[in-house]
Amino acid sequence: LAERRACKLIVTQYAKDKEQVALMRQEFTAAKEMHHKHVIRVFEFNVDKEVPFLAMEYFPSVNLKQLVLQGRVALEPRMLKIIERAAIGLGHVHEQGWMQRDIKPDNFLICPEDDVKLIDFALAEKKKTGLAKLFGRGKVQGTRSYMSPEQIRGQALDQCADIYSFGCTIFEALAGRAPFA
Repeated sequence: LAERRACKLIVTQYAKDKEQVALMRQEFTAAKEMHHKHVIRVFEFNVDKEVPFLAMEYFPSVNLKQLVLQGRVALEPRMLKIIERAAIGLGHVHEQGWMQRDIKPDNFLICPEDDVKLIDFALAEKKKTGLAKLFGRGKVQGTRSYMSPEQIRGQALDQCADIYSFGCTIFEALAGRAPFA
């Protein structure tokens, strides 16, 4: 029996947008290295009939943001397990030398059995070392309510920026709102 896959594709009107295609290619480059039960698997980047797509693990679930919106009270008994599994997935990404750079409740899928998958590596980048770490300034990308101060300023980042964003994610899961607007 074949394993089920999901396809993430760029809608036709943006299929030739070089920035969108580059983000999808970046997602593949980062995620193809991730082999962990708490990180979504991405198997292939390709183009079919001029439509770029990713073939990835099928994981039927909702994201953490949706669960929080459905009601924190029902989520409370599950939170410790969810947070632990999310942290383990993010830790694996960091062990592979990557920064996800867009950690937020929307990017953690949670199934009814509390299995967790970190998704969306379009903004991911390898940890910089040497002079690149000291002088590397990048384009400011991410979701502002969860971004670390150094990320908002466009400064060089390391995994601490993801950890800050993860703290904001946990805050929202527990309080029902992002810590900053």
